[in-house]
This record gives sequence, structure tokens and C-alpha cells, in this order.
Amino acid sequence: MERAERIDGLIRKGNVVLPESTRYGADVRLRNGRIAEIGEALPCLEGETVMEAEGAWVFPGFLDLHVHGGDGAGVSDGDPRSLARMCAFHARHGTTGLLLTTSTLPDERLTEALEAAQAYASSEDGSMGAEALGVHLEGPFLSEAYRGAQNPEWLQAPCVEKARRWMKASGDRIRLVTLAPELPGAQEVITFFREKGAVVSAGHSGADYDGMEQALRKGVTHSTHFYNGMPGFHHRQPGIAASVWLNDEVSAELILDLQHVHPAAAQVLLRCKGLNRVCLITDAVHTAGLPDGEYWQASGRKLTVREGTVRLESGELAGSLLTMDRAVRHAVQVLGLAPHEAARLASLTPAEIIGEERERGSLSPGKRADLVLLDANYDVLLTLREGVPVYRKSD
Repeated sequence: MERAERIDGLIRKGNVVLPESTRYGADVRLRNGRIAEIGEALPCLEGETVMEAEGAWVFPGFLDLHVHGGDGAGVSDGDPRSLARMCAFHARHGTTGLLLTTSTLPDERLTEALEAAQAYASSEDGSMGAEALGVHLEGPFLSEAYRGAQNPEWLQAPCVEKARRWMKASGDRIRLVTLAPELPGAQEVITFFREKGAVVSAGHSGADYDGMEQALRKGVTHSTHFYNGMPGFHHRQPGIAASVWLNDEVSAELILDLQHVHPAAAQVLLRCKGLNRVCLITDAVHTAGLPDGEYWQASGRKLTVREGTVRLESGELAGSLLTMDRAVRHAVQVLGLAPHEAARLASLTPAEIIGEERERGSLSPGKRADLVLLDANYDVLLTLREGVPVYRKSD
């Protein structure tokens, strides 16, 4: 696949979704891969391209901090070609940047997956599709009791030496780490990753309220796929849920596929945390985008895709088939959020969580021209990465 030409010009008369509101019938000028200007009836300058967008939504490109795969390819394959395929798939659904998310694997295979992520990010293929912004290391430092679809055979206690080895294998690209903070050795690993600049998240964890409070004091600032892979709230055992709800500095991920989390529970999270501390994620696995049928995990276990869900033979959910455009649609049409509020969850908040908000996450002059055009039903028409089309509906 050849890299498309960068667009320098106007996106005209779109419904431009800004951080605090939507400007209807506005123009966006793109120049040298950046947003140069936003306004009404901007003049077309000599040599500029004009793209008519009347009636379309113009969103900032979506950022997915937790995504394992798509279109039959995944991070656990340990193959840069698989990463190119999954990034192209998610670009078709409006994602312009993502964290390549691992799952629990044997040590050698996890190392291979991280080396493949490093190779892909520095390759020419890495300039196409959604941009690999780094790695989200999910596993193997997880609780067996709350492992979800993670393979229990390969779970292990947190170990600084292995954390150091895997950080090196990734080329220092690990930017987010999910672990169970109650496990022995977790504190040393939290400290290591924090010193390396990574965000540390509590996930697949059975920590109680006091344990989670202690973890927050020692460097945990995020919660992986909130409500999933953790104990439920109980008024005498409030657990992780209450700790995250009550601590303003902690952010939380939300899988808004309407399968993992009931809309009412999603509303509770948003009421407690606010839009600036919740990010939409997909948790998509390699079967996202594939037809109903039976498939195999990289771990060797069978998955069944049916009617919008993917499950293990036990019936447990095994990741999701979600894409970010569908998550945004659900935020607007099911939760009743305004478009700019949905954009907050899908773009700006995740950018802030990993420290990318200066460059991406909102439509503002000077930022990268990472945009997605959606039709009235929130289906993707065009995805731009630094002004370069990485997906057109007609492609």
C-alpha cells in the first residue's frame, strides 16, 4: 500500500467538533500536516484543495489506549505485518493513534511481541494506518482470580528484572502498564515503570479499598477497563470501584460496546469521574471485524464470535469486537452525550492520560491534522493522520 498525498487546503462546511462545543458549517484549514485555522467562510488560497464536508461531523482522530488486534491480526502474533494490518483496520474506524496492547504470554513470546512492536513503529509501514504511539503492557502481572480471558498458565508475580527486559525489548516504548497492585513485588515494578515515564494502571486485580488507596499513593494513576476484571462494589467492601470513583486524579477506561458495561453503570462512572478522567477504549481482539464463527487465540484457546461478542468456550467475554467509531456512536446515541463530550472521551482525555495533548486529541490551530469525518450515523468517511488520508470510504 502506497502512502497517500498530504492534503493542504480546506475542509469546508463541516460540523466541527471542538473541545467545548460544535461549530456547525465551519471550515478547517490544513497546512503541512497541521491545523492552521478554524472559522466560517474561510477564503480558499491559491493551490489549496477544497473538500466539501457539509452535513458531516469533523472529529479529532480517536485515540485507543487499549487494543489487542483486529481484522484477524493481533499484537500477540509477534509479527510487524500483523501490526500493520490491525492498525489499518482501526484507521478505517477513525482511530489515528493507539497503544499496541499485549496479553499474557510466555516470557519468550511476550519479548517477541514487544520486539515486533519496536520494529513496526520504526518501519515505513508504521507511517500508514493508525499510528502506534507505544505499547500497553497488559499482563502477565495479573490476579488469577480476576484474570478474565487471560491465560492462567502464564500469569506470574511482578518482577523488576522482567519489567526491565521487556522495556528494553520494546525500545522503551511501553507507555501504559496494567498490573494487579496487591501482588507481591508489585511496588517495585510500579516504581520502575513510573521512573521510565509509563502510566501504571490497576487491572485484573482483586485489591480491596485500602489496598487500592495504598497503590494510588505509590504511583498507580489509572484503572483498566473499569468494572471488568475487578470486584464489584459492595457497601461494606467498596473495593477498587469506590477508590477510583472518589479519587479525582485517577483516570478510568470504559468499554462502551453495551456488552461489557451496562449504560447505567457507564453513566455512574461518568458522573463520578467527569469527562476529563474517563477514556473510551475498544479492548478489541484479533477477531474484531471478522464474521461470526470460531477462531483461535494466540494462547491456543478457542473463541466464538457471535452477534457482536467474542467469548471463550466457558462463555466468558474474551475482549471485544468494538471499534472507536461505534463507541462514539454509543456515547452520543445511548448515553445522550453531546458530540464534543463524546470527542472528549475518545480523543482528548486519552491524549492527556499519556501526555500527548499538546500534539493531538482536539481540533485546535497548531495541533496535528489528525481528523476523522463521520456521516450523520457516525460511520467513517475519511481518516486523516497529519493531513494524510489513511482511509477513505471509497477505498
